[in-house]
Amino acid sequence: CINIKTDEETTVAADAADFSVVTGEITEVSVPETLAGGETGTFRVTFASHSPETVRGQVFMTIQNGSGMVKAELPPVDITVAPFSDEEAMFQWMPGALASGPHTAVATVRLYENEYGPASQSFMVSGGVCMGNLDGDQDMDGYDLSVFAAEYARESCTPPCPADINEDDEVNLKDVEDFAARFGTVGCP
Repeated sequence: CINIKTDEETTVAADAADFSVVTGEITEVSVPETLAGGETGTFRVTFASHSPETVRGQVFMTIQNGSGMVKAELPPVDITVAPFSDEEAMFQWMPGALASGPHTAVATVRLYENEYGPASQSFMVSGGVCMGNLDGDQDMDGYDLSVFAAEYARESCTPPCPADINEDDEVNLKDVEDFAARFGTVGCP
C-alpha cells in the first residue's frame, strides 16, 4: 500500500499496482563540432530509461543561434525504450541560410505525460553560406532581389526567413543594408 498526502493533509491509500512511474534522463546530446553552411549534419540524443517497463515517446530538437533565437524546429522522432536501457534518436539538419557562428542544439524527451530536459550542446556553423544568396544559385543578383523584396517588411517571421540576413526575426532596414552591401557578389558558396 502507498500513502500519499494531499494539500489538505488527507492521506490517500492505494495499491502499488495502481501507480506507474516513468523515470529516465537525457544522457547525451551529440552534435557536429563544426558544420559548414550547406552541409547536412547528424545530431543524436540518447535517453536512458530507469523504468521496469518499455516506454514510448518522442524526442524534440530545436536549433538556436548564438543569440538564443530558435532558428529551426526539427520534426520529432518517435522512440521506444526497453526497460532499464538506452535509446538513441537521430536528427539531420542543414544550416541553409543561417549566418556563421555559434549555435546550440536543444533536446527534450516526452514520454507519456513526463518531459525530460532540456539538454543542449553547442556547435559552430562555419562559412560556406552566402547570406543574401536567397535562390541558391551562388551569386547575388536580381533573382535574389525579387525574393528579398517579397519578404521585406514582414513584422515577424517563423524561421527559416530567407531575407532575415541579420537573424533578428524581422526583415527590415538593417537587412536591406546588409543585402545591399552584398549585392552583385558572384561565386559565393
